[in-house]
Amino acid sequence: MSASLSLHPAGQARAAAPIVAMVVSEGLGPFHLAGPLMVMSRNYSNESPVDLRICTVTPGMVRTTIEFDISRAQDLEICDRAQAIIIPGWPGTDAPVPQALEAALLRAHARGAQIVSLCRGVFALASTGLLDGRRATTHWRRTQELAEKFPRIRVEPEVLYVHEDNVWTSAGGAAAIDTCLFLVQALCGAEAAARLSRQLVSFPRREGRWQQVVERPLAEAGTDRRILQTMDFVRANLSMMHSVNDLARRVHVSPRTFSRRFGKIAGTSFSQWLLAQRLGYAKTLLEMPDVSIEKVAQESGFGSPRLLLRHLRSDCDMTPTEYRRSRLEARAEARAETQMSAM
Repeated sequence: MSASLSLHPAGQARAAAPIVAMVVSEGLGPFHLAGPLMVMSRNYSNESPVDLRICTVTPGMVRTTIEFDISRAQDLEICDRAQAIIIPGWPGTDAPVPQALEAALLRAHARGAQIVSLCRGVFALASTGLLDGRRATTHWRRTQELAEKFPRIRVEPEVLYVHEDNVWTSAGGAAAIDTCLFLVQALCGAEAAARLSRQLVSFPRREGRWQQVVERPLAEAGTDRRILQTMDFVRANLSMMHSVNDLARRVHVSPRTFSRRFGKIAGTSFSQWLLAQRLGYAKTLLEMPDVSIEKVAQESGFGSPRLLLRHLRSDCDMTPTEYRRSRLEARAEARAETQMSAM
C-alpha cells in the first residue's frame, strides 16, 4: 500500500497571503513537485509568504509515479481566487488538457493572475493557446518537440525561464526553484524572496537568460567554477568597486579570458551583469521603507543617490521614491484583494 502525502489543507492559510494554486495530475514524479513545495509550502518553510493550495481536476487522491500519493487535493474552484496558478509538470507531451482546466487557466489569465508552467507543464499550457505568439521554454531535451508541436510559440531553447505578459515557463530541475522564487518576488516583494533564498541556500534569483547547458572543455571547467564563486563574492559585496582586471586576478586568468568565460556563463558582459545586480539589490532595499535613499545607493554600490536615480530611471522610468511608493502600494493592494477574496 502506498503512503499518503497531505499538502496544506485549506483552512490553515494565513490571512492576506496571496493564494497560489498548484495543479497536480496523475503520473507526476516527486521531482516535479519538489521545487514549488520547497519554495512555497509552509509544511517545508515557515518563511513562505504565500498560501499554497494543491488542486486537481478530480479532487481527492492523486497517484504519483512512486510509492506515495497526494491526498486532500482541492478542486479547480480555487483557481478562480488564486493570484497565481502553477502547472508543475505534465504526464506526457501528448496528454490532453481537460476542458475544465483549460477554462480555469483562460479565466485566470483574463483577470490578471500569473500562469506558470514548470518543465513539461509547458505542453499543457501550450495546448490552451496562451503561449501563441509568446516566448517560452522548457527542459532542453523537449524544446525541439515543443517548437514542432506548437509552431506559433517562439521557443527559446537555452534560457532557464521566460516571463511575458503574466505567463511563465521554465526549464527543468533547479530552474523550477528559480522560477518559483521569481514568482514569490512578483507576488510578495524582493525581501520575501530573499528570505526564502537564504533558507534554501539558493541564489535570490538567477537571471532567466542564463544558459541551461554550457558545453565546455574540461580544462575550462575549473575556471568557470572560480568565476561562479567570484560572482557570489561580488553579489555579497556590491558596495565595493569591482573591475574585470581585479576579478581576473582572483580567478588567475587574463582579463580577456575572464570576459569571454563570464559572457558564456552569464549571457551578458560583466558590466551589464553588475549593473543588473546593483539595480536588483537597490530595488530590494527600496521595498524596505526604513532604509534611506542614501543608504540604498551606498549599499547597492551606486555610491550616490544621483547615480541611483539615473540608472533606475533608465531601467523602469521611476525615481527611487516613486519606485518605493509603487511597490508598497502594490503590496497593500494585493493584501486588500486577498482579504476581500477570502471573505
